[in-house]
Amino acid sequence: TFNDREQASYNPALVNILGLRDLLSESKQTGTEVTLAKIIDKVSANLDFDIKKKIDICQNEGKIFELNEVQYGNKTLTMFGAPVILSLDKIIGTVILVEDITESKIIERSKDEFFSIAGHELRTPLTSMKLKTQMALRAYKNRTGLGPQELKTRGFIQEVELQVNRLVVLVEDMMDLTRISQGKLSIAPERVHLCGIVRATVERMAPHFSEKGTSLVLGECADAVIFADPLRTEPVLLNLLPTALRYAPG
Repeated sequence: TFNDREQASYNPALVNILGLRDLLSESKQTGTEVTLAKIIDKVSANLDFDIKKKIDICQNEGKIFELNEVQYGNKTLTMFGAPVILSLDKIIGTVILVEDITESKIIERSKDEFFSIAGHELRTPLTSMKLKTQMALRAYKNRTGLGPQELKTRGFIQEVELQVNRLVVLVEDMMDLTRISQGKLSIAPERVHLCGIVRATVERMAPHFSEKGTSLVLGECADAVIFADPLRTEPVLLNLLPTALRYAPG
């Protein structure tokens, strides 16, 4: 668009995105130009903001504008406008970029729905598997004088528990990604004794390190108090320790 508010130059893609074919046909029949005013009148009915005001501010004050996820009928668009400036800071018009992101938003919603459904479906069997492995390990813990085969079996169960815990963390991460994209992630920070969380995590992971012939020991731990969500702090440690275990000697 140019500063005379009449001339407007556009490409065929804009005609398709904004549905301007009827306007073009009418202009050809009447032998008139497609002006900026006509385009604005055509598209304003499908917008919930004043596009003319955005363009005027851009041309008069040189301010860019950027609009994300603009609803235009049944389409979702992004709009970006910037002044066209010549030497001596003279603004001669505005260039506007319009992108149709409808398909990408549909794909994004479908992905979120898939992750949400998959996460809920995976939670139930994983919870059951976690409970069963904990019960099996508890049975071995209360027994003494285990033979070689029983020690080997206990090691297998510990490995299963480790992988199940990793899957649980993975599913929770997947669910969190969905919540973040939907703006529904809930965080409840509070005063947390970090050493207690670290100690509990180390105690849970230590047997897995022992099976590999190495040790996981928590040294002196100062009584550090942090402001965090305890339910989201422990998974961070559970993400780190399996990686350390994978590369541990033994």
